[in-house]
Amino acid sequence: MNGPYGWAAQQLTEYLVQLGACEEVPAAVRTGLDRAAEAFEAEAGVVVREGTVVASLGFPARESPPADWGVSGAYVPGLGELPSMHSPFDGGWIALAREDEPFSVQEAALLRGMAQALAQTVRMLELVHSLRSRQGLLERLAQIQRSIVERTDLDSLLEAIVNGAGELVGGDVITLRLLDDGVLRLAAASGVDDSTRTRLSGRTLVGPLPTELSLHEDPSHPFLAPEGLQSVMTAPVLRNGHPCGVLAVASRSAGLYGADEREAMVAFAEHASLALTDAHNHADAVHRALHDPLTELPNRSLFVDRLRQAEQRSARAGTAVGVLFLDLDGFKTINDSLGHGRGDELLIAIAARLSEALRAGDTAARLGGDEFAVLVDGLTDEREAVLVAKRMLDALRAPVDLGGHIVTARASIGVATARGPGGDLLRDADLAMYQAKSQGRDRVVSFDGDMHAAMVASVALEHELRQALTEGGLWLAYQPIVDLETGAFIAAEALCRWTLPPLEFIPLAEETGLIVPLGAWVLEEACRTAASWPGDLAVTVNVSSVQLRSAEFVATVAGALSRGGLPADRLILELTETVLMTDFKRTAGLLRELQTLGVRIAIDDFGTGHSSLQYLKALPLDTLKIPKPFIDTLDEGGGELARAIVDLGRSFGLTVVAEGIETEAQRDALRALGCTRGQGYLFARPLTAEALLTAV
Repeated sequence: MNGPYGWAAQQLTEYLVQLGACEEVPAAVRTGLDRAAEAFEAEAGVVVREGTVVASLGFPARESPPADWGVSGAYVPGLGELPSMHSPFDGGWIALAREDEPFSVQEAALLRGMAQALAQTVRMLELVHSLRSRQGLLERLAQIQRSIVERTDLDSLLEAIVNGAGELVGGDVITLRLLDDGVLRLAAASGVDDSTRTRLSGRTLVGPLPTELSLHEDPSHPFLAPEGLQSVMTAPVLRNGHPCGVLAVASRSAGLYGADEREAMVAFAEHASLALTDAHNHADAVHRALHDPLTELPNRSLFVDRLRQAEQRSARAGTAVGVLFLDLDGFKTINDSLGHGRGDELLIAIAARLSEALRAGDTAARLGGDEFAVLVDGLTDEREAVLVAKRMLDALRAPVDLGGHIVTARASIGVATARGPGGDLLRDADLAMYQAKSQGRDRVVSFDGDMHAAMVASVALEHELRQALTEGGLWLAYQPIVDLETGAFIAAEALCRWTLPPLEFIPLAEETGLIVPLGAWVLEEACRTAASWPGDLAVTVNVSSVQLRSAEFVATVAGALSRGGLPADRLILELTETVLMTDFKRTAGLLRELQTLGVRIAIDDFGTGHSSLQYLKALPLDTLKIPKPFIDTLDEGGGELARAIVDLGRSFGLTVVAEGIETEAQRDALRALGCTRGQGYLFARPLTAEALLTAV
């Protein structure tokens, strides 16, 4: 089981197993300390009882630590004063210390659980030692402890505790009652008939639950009088340290319960507490493992399990099963512009609306990010699934107030249906959802098994690219831009890399709109990485027309600079001429906003698109880049176009960078033309960030 809860549960289970194998108190104390130190990777530790150190580790032979070690300080010979934590233990404490890393709140909670388990074990062993004639107690408690570790059925385990208390503590009526919504309900009982069971079940709790062992020998006591009982002994039952019930043994004789019986009673109550705590924590961990922690909807694992069950039912009943795969449109923009907290609020609101739009018996799940799935079961007509999907779109369209920001949620939904098992409905619905995206978003599309193979391949590729973006499958390479006179690195162009060549996945990203989150990721990663580069070394990032059409683009750039800690003048955004000439007025305003941030603007592949002096005058540009085809003509004695761009850049006060330089002859020709900067294989192929720093 993953996560802090799973780790703590595993450690506590192993701790109980090892303590359960101990037969003497000193061995249990030593084992408890050693195992706790191992769990927390501690260098030193002590167990103190009644002001005396009864066990220690990490100290030189014959050198005992002070009795207040771990509470008033944790000095360890040879290591000095270390971070420590301690937890109460049977009139003393158990304390641990380790180098470097302080202990976390979760670790402190686990140590408390270990200290309680060790205290219970020690008390049990001391009790058994004092009651040698009652060997059955040890056997019964050990059996109960093994059952807890093995997670025996809780009802059976509580019955075993009640029966054990009856045999070894003694009594005519033994009950274990647990608090449930303000009512004490009978969880297990021995020696009661149906009328008594009815009388003791469902009693409303008056006053607080008992917190300590108590003995009553008053025949008028409410618990005793109806049954003709003379004495009752009760012990609190806890769950995660909080009172949750009461274990009671009652007898028709008085004076039955002495010190030995009281100790045994406490032992059984503590084992009931341990069983209930373990069962509760295990159930909670299972719930967490199968549900999304943000929305409390089922997660992918639980959804797939319910889907498989629904397919089996549909095969028997002759009905159909439908899966709706839903992905929010524009969620990344909302998340980036309003913050992840507001994004989480939107996801919670979406989950609630999906749940409200479901039919009885259907299941909504959050698969991750802004992806949801819905299982519709028992369909007599597959078209019902489409109607459910359209109802969901309608439910999502109502505005959502996110801390004063009113947003409207949109989604693309793919629908797939089948009668019985054998297919992959989740995959088919996913493919249909991407088709809905490509058809304009905010719509429902049903899966068509005859879809063209190329479309399926394209959708699958987009899905893989999306996963790579969200799961860390992309990386950046950096190609240096150098001073042609000195060879010194001036800047480096950030180039997105994946398992496929950029010419295959970048057009797909632009076509599907995925270029917006992809471009945002490149900006984030490039700014974060370049912030650690020496001197004034700048980073250049390519920007597509789709990114520029995003209303949040300037905010995305500003956010990337801020989070990365990169000065704005060390970021150069590269745009093509085609991008600049699309909606020229809006683009000009956008570039001025970027200039206000301090970002520099470069025109990539200058001269291959809509070259115009108009935008050189009107736009806040810094750099022109000569495309590689113009550089290649230098080898043939050409160079007019390269010369013209260099002269144009000089006239407008712009820096000129030559791309694709592969030979020294090209470099020399460019230098002769007055071009001062360049990049290409002659200087370096794209490098990793680490290799770039080495080469600077």
